Amino acid sequence: MKQKKFISSVKNSIAGIRYAWSTEKHLRIHFGAFVLLVVVALAIGVNLMEMAVLLLAATLVITAELFNTAVERIVDLNVPGQYHPLARIAKDVAAGAVFFSSISALLLGLLVLLNLMFRKGII
Repeated sequence: MKQKKFISSVKNSIAGIRYAWSTEKHLRIHFGAFVLLVVVALAIGVNLMEMAVLLLAATLVITAELFNTAVERIVDLNVPGQYHPLARIAKDVAAGAVFFSSISALLLGLLVLLNLMFRKGII
């Protein structure tokens, strides 16, 4: 019984990701950046710990984007065709989480790059 519940949960999770993928351009952009990040990181020779930091940061951005999509849909469900100031605040805060995680990921990426350049004697 538990195996069926687990499989059902996985299927629901995948359905949610597919929905977000098909409806959210920024999720696709973030995922493209994620793939590019992995390719570049491997090409420039980051070590295992640096790769872990980069992957964690990029994953948090994508996770924030998925939560942002969920918040937007919930707000739209509760306030269909109506404007409510709290609805705008909820959407803005969720978007702010994506923005904050994106800036944090960018800064972490720069730190990893600077560390790599320092190790290789470039700077």
